[in-house]
Amino acid sequence: MFKSKYTLWFITFLIGIAIYNIFAIVQIEFNTVSLYSFKKFTIECGTIYDLLTNNVDFSQNKNLSMNRSICVNQAMVTLTTSILTIIFLMFMFYYAYKAFKNKDNFEDMSSLLTILRRRNNKSL
Repeated sequence: MFKSKYTLWFITFLIGIAIYNIFAIVQIEFNTVSLYSFKKFTIECGTIYDLLTNNVDFSQNKNLSMNRSICVNQAMVTLTTSILTIIFLMFMFYYAYKAFKNKDNFEDMSSLLTILRRRNNKSL
């Protein structure tokens, strides 16, 4: 699995996505179902930094003020999972890099040996 440089690039790409996720806007989605319709509501809470430092004005929007605790909890969950993902991917990158640097550059000779044995048996 770790015999290619593309593995390192893929892990780096995943780390970049996890870092981007920290700076993304926190959104809450609600799905409502009635007898006649299905509606989907989306509330944009703000960035994680603004929610955790209490820089969001919740009094401007009625829906936002009702879901204040949900927004803050969603920001905490997003931040925690992003940090844990980055830590895990850093360990994976380190392990893959060490495995890539220590790989052997020889080829498997078993197929060549079987061909040579078959030739030698035919010549006798």
